[in-house]
Amino acid sequence: MGLNCFGISFSSPNITLDSDPTHQKLSKSGYHAIWKEWKENAVPGEGEQRGIAVERMKYCLKKNLTELNLNNLGLRSLPDILPPCTTLNVSNNYLTELPPLPANLTHLNLANNQLTKLSSHFPLPDNLTHLNLANNQLTELSGHFPLPDNLTHLDLANNQLTELSRYFPLPGNLTHLNLANNQLVAPP
Repeated sequence: MGLNCFGISFSSPNITLDSDPTHQKLSKSGYHAIWKEWKENAVPGEGEQRGIAVERMKYCLKKNLTELNLNNLGLRSLPDILPPCTTLNVSNNYLTELPPLPANLTHLNLANNQLTKLSSHFPLPDNLTHLNLANNQLTELSGHFPLPDNLTHLDLANNQLTELSRYFPLPGNLTHLNLANNQLVAPP
């Protein structure tokens, strides 16, 4: 049986540091140092629960877990590096941008954050199949934000989208697209 970090158990192969090329040269103590600095740089009075986030990341790294749940922690940012995982839930925070994501990531939940635009500075892993961007403040999507070819599920509901640029190609493998409660004037 596979495990996850603070959520529902599921079966999946363990992820190792060696399986993610972005993390190959970083030791566990290297991760801990980066996370400690991120925790200590929190702005007092902002309500971020970075201590809980760091404990969850350490636990996931120690146990080689595949799922990391950092939702509902009032986070305004994430550390520069995250543990290797296949599922990342950072919903219900105040994120406006993301650091580089684990290369093996397949599921990313960014719902209920403060994202206003997506660009090439917001690179998504090639293995990503599920992306939830619902309930943000996105106003446009363009070709400057390439979606991974493997993406099958994309949730953009409850944003402020008025159109999808003709230069915003949808992946050929996409089977589920949710655009509900936007202000689209014409379908993509």
